[in-house]
This record gives sequence, structure tokens and C-alpha cells, in this order.
Amino acid sequence: MTVDQSIRIEETGKDTIIAFVDKKYSHSLRIKSNTKKNIQNYFRKIGKPKIFPIVTFSVAIYLLIRHFKLKLDTLVIDVEYLGHESTIKNIILTLYRIDKTIEPDIYFSNIGKEDMAHILAINIHRKEIKADFDLTGSEIVRFVNYVVGHKK
Repeated sequence: MTVDQSIRIEETGKDTIIAFVDKKYSHSLRIKSNTKKNIQNYFRKIGKPKIFPIVTFSVAIYLLIRHFKLKLDTLVIDVEYLGHESTIKNIILTLYRIDKTIEPDIYFSNIGKEDMAHILAINIHRKEIKADFDLTGSEIVRFVNYVVGHKK
């Protein structure tokens, strides 16, 4: 299964789409621009603004998989945040462990523009099709708190 993002998390003026596709499934979520701004403000408030994009991206991937209750053997994530792959992987695996679910093997690759996850994400961004659901700020913050150890 591959995961791709259209519009980076830190680009708070536009919605972010995260999509995944494999032989059986294709699902997606949207994080609205105003939701991203609220989450970014939350990270500022807790004194961790620099980790906003990485943690939010990681949590969003996990919540997309969790939402559809998918059991994955392998997860291939497009390289969106070069040099932060181990952090992203650790955050996702931490959330799997908190939920006490079987962890997939996680890899990173430049999946390219021909990959179906990229095509799905860009088509949603272009409003040619709709995302399966919108991720809320409160849902993201709840899981962010598990990762950063902050109690709200």
C-alpha cells in the first residue's frame, strides 16, 4: 500500500489531502486549511511549533488507516519530509502500539506521479472527486498529545 500527500501540512492556506491505495483499497482524507491553522496554533501554544508538520502528517496517516480498520502488512510512504523518515515511522508505530494493533512494515520511497495514491490525492485536490472524510482538529490533537506527551 502506498501513501501520498497533496499540499504539504505546513502550507496552511490550502487543504491537505492524504491518500492511500493498494490492490484492494483506495481511501483518502482531507485536512481543511482552517483545521491546519488551528493545529499549528496548538503546536505554538505547547511550545513545539517546529514539529507541527511532521507530527501532523504522521498522525493523519495513522488515522486514515485506523478510520477504515485496515490490517496492513506493508506501508510505503512517499518521501515528503526528507530526513524525517525515522521520526514519521516511529510516530506511526507508537500509535499502533497504543492501540495494541499489529504493526505494518513501514518503508519510504519516492513513489512518483504515476502512482495511484498520487493520482488519487491530486484528483481530490483538483476537486475532481471528494475525499472520504475530513479529519477534525480535535481528533488530530488527541493523537498528537499521545505522541508529544502533552495533556490538554
